[in-house]
Amino acid sequence: MLENVNQSQPQKITYLPFHDKNFWDSFYQKHFQQNDSPNINWYFDLTSYSTSEFSLKNFSKEEEILLVGVGLESTLDYLESNEFENITIFDFSEELTKFLINKYNKEWDIETLDISKKNTELAGYFNVIIDKGCLDCILSDPKNGEEKYITALTNLSIWLEENDGVLYYFSNGKPEDRTQLFVKVDKIKYKVDTIDMNENMKDEYKEFNKSDNIYYLYTITKGQ
Repeated sequence: MLENVNQSQPQKITYLPFHDKNFWDSFYQKHFQQNDSPNINWYFDLTSYSTSEFSLKNFSKEEEILLVGVGLESTLDYLESNEFENITIFDFSEELTKFLINKYNKEWDIETLDISKKNTELAGYFNVIIDKGCLDCILSDPKNGEEKYITALTNLSIWLEENDGVLYYFSNGKPEDRTQLFVKVDKIKYKVDTIDMNENMKDEYKEFNKSDNIYYLYTITKGQ
C-alpha cells in the first residue's frame, strides 16, 4: 500500500453564468463605467478572419444580416464604416442594446431579444446570420441549456432565407459535442472548419494560448 500520497481532489472547475441575462447586464454596466467603450471580441476578432468559407469582405450590402449576442464586436464598426444598412442585432442584455442604439445611431434594427425562446415571426427573412459565442452561452445553462440551445438554433434556421440563407456559427464547442445537437434540429445541413488562432499569434504567445484558441466554424444551411 502506498503511503504519503496526496489524496486531495482536483479543484472543481466553476464557470461564469454566461446564460444569465442578469450576469450580462451587470457585466456591461461595469464595463461602460470603467472603460470608454472599447471593443470586446469574443474568441477572436472576426474582422481579421478570412477564408474561402467566410469573409466579411464578401458580404453584399443588399443582404439582410443578423448578428446575435454580438456584444461590442469590431464587426459592428466594420459594417458601419462600410455603410451596411440592412443590419439587425439581437441581444438579451438591455444595457448593451441601449448602448448600441446610441452608438450606431442609424437605421439598424437593434433589439433586446432572447433567441432561446420560440420565435417564428421572422421566417425566411435573413440572408446571413452570424453567431460568435451566443449559442455557446445558451448551452452553458446547467438546468436546461440543451433544450434552450435547440430552440435557439431552430429559431435561427427558421429565420434563414429558404434557398441561400447561411448561418455562420463560430464556437469553441468540438464537433463531437455540437453535431449531436444539430441532428435534433429539423432540416439543417452543416460543414465544419477548424480555426487555429495560434497561427495568427506572435510566437512568444503560442505556448500559453494553444489550448484556448482552437475554435470551429459551423456553416449551417437549410436542408431538405
